[in-house]
Amino acid sequence: MLRLTVRVPWKRAASTLVVVAYVVGGLTLLLWPQHVDPWFGLDETAPATAPLRWLGVPQSQWWTIIEIGSNVALFVPFGFALALVLTRRPVVRTVLAGLATSVAFELLQAVLPIDRTPSVGDVVANTCGAALGALLGVGVVRWTRRSTM
Repeated sequence: MLRLTVRVPWKRAASTLVVVAYVVGGLTLLLWPQHVDPWFGLDETAPATAPLRWLGVPQSQWWTIIEIGSNVALFVPFGFALALVLTRRPVVRTVLAGLATSVAFELLQAVLPIDRTPSVGDVVANTCGAALGALLGVGVVRWTRRSTM
């Protein structure tokens, strides 16, 4: 009996799985047939607004800050996992992949018959999140290489 064994480093396999799961989850969230904004209920009692209240941010600016922050945060895991998978020029390639993925999501929101509003601001924030995740991923890789030497 002939056995074919393919060895894939567990970190690369796990990172690839995270990227795939993340894209599927992201598509689900980003292509949801209605706006997800009302789910957050940004009033004086919402936990997400506590830091904004503490910093003295006017309530009229809460949604903008939370929207930008959540769009950045949405792509940080994507950038982190992809940077772990890519071996050559991981930051540049991850930022470009984040940009392309975000543009694709926003274009789908524009052309599909769903109640979603595409935004260039979302593309910028998502790309920044991918860049931040890539930098974190590369930092972790370098740190783990140093600590194992």
